[in-house]
Amino acid sequence: MVAEAFAPQAQPSAQYESLPELGGVEDLSPEDLAEMRATGWGEFMAGDTTLVMTTYDALGPAAAVHIFGADLVQRARKLTSSSLMTVGRR
Repeated sequence: MVAEAFAPQAQPSAQYESLPELGGVEDLSPEDLAEMRATGWGEFMAGDTTLVMTTYDALGPAAAVHIFGADLVQRARKLTSSSLMTVGRR
């Protein structure tokens, strides 16, 4: 049993498909961008700006606009800063 635990094992790269290396958001495929935009819009329509605003805060405005488009980023920022937004019931 102990010998099995220390026996050489296959390298992880041989077992799993590795993810492509990305230099930045510019390297995302058109399909990935379309999926991210659809997800961002879906969440926004439900009143949730977390995905867009987290991207905006973490990667910066230019990256958020590249991924989600200027319209969605602008709308998410307005909704987030709106004093009309309420949480819970009154």
